[in-house]
Amino acid sequence: MPRVRLEIPLSLPVTVCGPKASRDLEALIDTGATYMVISWEDAIRLGYEPWRAPTVQVGPAGGIMDAPLLKVDSVGLLGLRRTKVETIVKDLTDVGIAAVVGWSFLRYFRMTFDPEAMTFEITELSA
Repeated sequence: MPRVRLEIPLSLPVTVCGPKASRDLEALIDTGATYMVISWEDAIRLGYEPWRAPTVQVGPAGGIMDAPLLKVDSVGLLGLRRTKVETIVKDLTDVGIAAVVGWSFLRYFRMTFDPEAMTFEITELSA
């Protein structure tokens, strides 16, 4: 079972794979986010054309906006991997992180935050 020491906010390295490349990104683990989030620049580097993708309405702190919705080939976190992860594309320039891991990835795993030991554990849910 993958286990890491907590730092607040919780950010971890993730590997996002697309049709043309893979990227190792520092991602915020956000249990309040519906989708995985990557930047426009990373989506293009991975081989996607976000401007051609269907859009969904998302409601970040700044208000409701339309964002391109992709299904990235795969996402890996602490040795755990999922394919065809729903991912929105948005400008992350002012956020200070490269990606967000939301429920479109996290829903397949059990997560345990232990504030006393300052650890985060994640395991795959049994089917």
